[in-house]
Amino acid sequence: MPQILNTNDLVTVVRDNRIAPSFLRGRYFPTGPRDIFTTPKVFIERSDEGAPAAPFVIPYSGAQLMEREGYTGESIEPAFINPSRDMTIDQLMKKGIGETYYDTTVTPADREQEYLADDLVYLETAVQRTQEWMCGQILTNGYVDCAVDAGGNRKVRLKYYDSTFDNLVTFTGTWSTYGIYKQISEACADIDAQYGQLDLILGANLVMPFLTDATILKLLDIRNANFGTLNPGQVQPDGTGFLGQMMFGGRQVNIFTYNAKATLYGASTATSFIDPAKYVVLPSTGFGCTKFGAITQMEEEDRSFHTYAAEMVPRIITDPKSNARTLEMASACAPLPYKWDSWRVCQPTLV
Repeated sequence: MPQILNTNDLVTVVRDNRIAPSFLRGRYFPTGPRDIFTTPKVFIERSDEGAPAAPFVIPYSGAQLMEREGYTGESIEPAFINPSRDMTIDQLMKKGIGETYYDTTVTPADREQEYLADDLVYLETAVQRTQEWMCGQILTNGYVDCAVDAGGNRKVRLKYYDSTFDNLVTFTGTWSTYGIYKQISEACADIDAQYGQLDLILGANLVMPFLTDATILKLLDIRNANFGTLNPGQVQPDGTGFLGQMMFGGRQVNIFTYNAKATLYGASTATSFIDPAKYVVLPSTGFGCTKFGAITQMEEEDRSFHTYAAEMVPRIITDPKSNARTLEMASACAPLPYKWDSWRVCQPTLV
């Protein structure tokens, strides 16, 4: 069997030839070496202790114990993503894209390698879109439901709060009456100062009302009072729009617009990763991570089970009788925030 079809080698190819990271997962839910587990379940730890001050005590009477009230740790089952692509002899016999009609030097074997490379990128990109959607659901709704089968008979719900999603804040009145600047400033002030610089992610429907708001434009135009700089049209490599920086209630905020979409499996229309009607305020760095459980699968080469600790694990299954080959991509992922009180999300009333 060609060495390229070995799963260990394919895992290395996927890891070394990574596609560009998506905005939410790459910026707010990155993965480090300690986030990839050798077990099916992943262990998550969260601390919501706030910022307690040290107690006063009588001199030399002994230290006062500060309880770990905000710490929680548990093992959870990550969501399992597992798409595939088929390759048949009929496909390999057809002229590929970019080939000339009379080119007889390209063989089906040559096309197989090209299709394999393209399919790896295709499946990796598809898995990344699902992970990006998961991150957006956690940011805007506080949880994500991951259907395991097409009928939705079994689901994995990733939810990191106890009863209610307190990070969803509401304001009375519309943006024009309450004030866009005032509302966002209050949302920023509600996030503890220990998180430092913040990001503001505007849903697609909120971009124009924000950019044309009279109060914001006036603040940016005040001489000798530098509230910030807006320069719309700065498109980042990940497809996001960077509008600039501005001070909101004493907090420096990077302003992004994000309108990326994907068509979820079984759906007929595309879904936005960030709800177009909402905005999110969260820390620029150190917000969270994405943890990955190990993938165990049977390999063709020895008909034995093997376990892989990686973000994405491919597998090739062949059927010589049908002249068919299937490429699978598996990923067991769980995006999570480090601290539950570290962000706010709001759906403002525009008119």
